[in-house]
This record gives sequence, C-alpha cells and structure tokens, in this order.
Amino acid sequence: MRRRDFDVTIAFCTDASSVYTPDDMDDFRADKQLIDLTRVPHHDTLEAVWKEMRQRETDLVLQIGAPLLYHHLPYWKERNPSLRIVDTLYNEIGHTLNHFLYERCMDGVIVETEHMKQFVERNSVKQDARVRVVRNGIDTGWLIPAADDAPPKRGLLVGYVGRMSQEKNPLGFIDLVEKIHHKLPDTRFLLAGDGGQTDEVRRRVQESPVGSRLHYHGYASDVRAVLQTLDVLVLPSILDGRPNIVMEANACGVPVIGPQWEAFQN
Repeated sequence: MRRRDFDVTIAFCTDASSVYTPDDMDDFRADKQLIDLTRVPHHDTLEAVWKEMRQRETDLVLQIGAPLLYHHLPYWKERNPSLRIVDTLYNEIGHTLNHFLYERCMDGVIVETEHMKQFVERNSVKQDARVRVVRNGIDTGWLIPAADDAPPKRGLLVGYVGRMSQEKNPLGFIDLVEKIHHKLPDTRFLLAGDGGQTDEVRRRVQESPVGSRLHYHGYASDVRAVLQTLDVLVLPSILDGRPNIVMEANACGVPVIGPQWEAFQN
C-alpha cells in the first residue's frame, strides 16, 4: 500500500514476539507511523487511537486481527460517519465471532477464498456484506524449484517449515517422525522456524530416539533455500487457514502432505 502512495499508519495492541518472528518495523517507526498500544491501559485505547486518527485525518481503518480493538469500531464510526472500516477474515473461527458482533459498523470484508466469501455472506445480517476476495499470491519469480544440477543426495528429506506454536503443531510432526522413522531408514527429517514452542521443540529433538536423522534448523531467514532442500513438506496443523507455506512449497516444486489431526493420535 505504501508503494502505491497510501499514507499508512500501523497500530498494534499486543506483543506477539513470542509467537511470530519479531519485526521492529523500523521504516514505519522512522516515519512516526507506528502506534504502540501495548503500554496504553486498555480503557484508554479508544481515545488514544481516536486522537491519532483525527490528527492523521484517517479515512480508512483496516482491521487485521486486533481483537482488543473490535469493540471500539462502532464508537469511531459514530464520531466520524464518513470513516470506512474494513475487516479481514482468513477462516471460519478466530476473529469471525468478533466480526459478526460488530459487522453493522463495517463497510466491507476482505477474504482470500470464495469459500470464505460464501461463509460471510451466508452468516451476515446484512443484505450486502460487501465481501471482496483478494487472493494471497507469492513471488513465483523468486520461489522456484532447485536447479537441475543440484548434487544428488541419499534418501528423502521430509520437513516441517513454520511457526513453532501449538496450532501449527511442530510437536505433532516430531511425534509422527518418531513413529515412522524405523520404516524409512534412509529418510532424514528437518524442522525450521521459531516461536513460542522453540525451546520445547529443541529439547524434543535433542532427546529424540531418531538421533542424527532429525534436525532443528531454527529460524529460516531464507525460506526458499530450506524448501529447495526438501523432498516433502508435512503440514500437521491443528488449526490453520490457508498457510502461505503450502503455496511457497508448491512454487518450489515440493509436494505437501496435510494429514488430519487424528493421524497423529493413532
């Protein structure tokens, strides 16, 4: 949006650095377009953001997963009826309940799939929920298969690439590996990523009976380089929308296996 000359200011109300890879957003901070609400008492956020919106003459609020701010939206809309508010929804759970609680003050919804478009329209109390599908693309000029002249390797490399968090289920991937590794003697296994479960994942890998065949890579600063080494990507998520890693792996020519959660319990 900034590249298209939109004047963008980001406000955030929680510290998610233990879940997501931290981004200091130095470019926004340098331009004084970063509003840190983590230290603002919750009952003061309504006025704090409203003051910023008036000073910046904000025309559009794009709500992207800030649950603590949902109930402020009607008040901002009441004070400035010309303000446009657009929500973003990725799946049928998560922020969806908040959306429908406050949808009367919203002017539109952005989703990624036709399935979610139909879901919102089916459950909305509005005659026209103004749902627009914006498909999430990836850079297929950069994410490409490994070169044909890559050196041959022995056996398969099966990997997990993603956030180390409960809903992504990296521990389920380790459980799976420990159950099947004896049936695949020439196969190696890799985990890449970081997050709230990083320490637990590292401990499980170190203590695993799979031994040197299971490796924890840590944060993948170059996801393409990691994906290009894999033969198969496993997606063991307990809860997910439409993760980028599936498209990124496919662009690199890597097949993806997404087993049901029950498979990790049997």
